Amino acid sequence: MVLPPLVFTVFMQVNKERQSVAAASLAPDRCLMEMATARANDMLDRNYFSHITPDGTPPWQTMRAGGCVFHFMGENIAEAPDPMFAVTELWNSPEHRQNTLNIHFHKIGIGAAVRPDGTEIFVEDFSD
Repeated sequence: MVLPPLVFTVFMQVNKERQSVAAASLAPDRCLMEMATARANDMLDRNYFSHITPDGTPPWQTMRAGGCVFHFMGENIAEAPDPMFAVTELWNSPEHRQNTLNIHFHKIGIGAAVRPDGTEIFVEDFSD
């Protein structure tokens, strides 16, 4: 699977962080990639920043509706000027760091969108 540059940077950093604590690397998953990309674009198109869409849809529901199969899932979102800032921001948040390092997660999907002002939206969807 070929990852776009913004996504590739985040993917590599997430796995680097996991390896630094002896956690297994995450594999990119096509369904999760599609869902994370759709979520990032939805935030861009509808001008919001939240795990819950304006109509009340949580990420797990979007992932299931998109055909992703999982028992455990998590989602990190970040707005940042660049991918490395986003990764650092997520890593410094205890809740987001917990998702990044969760041993139940084996797959990841990352989506990115760029607002007109240049701010980048990143979505990381994790599953078992």
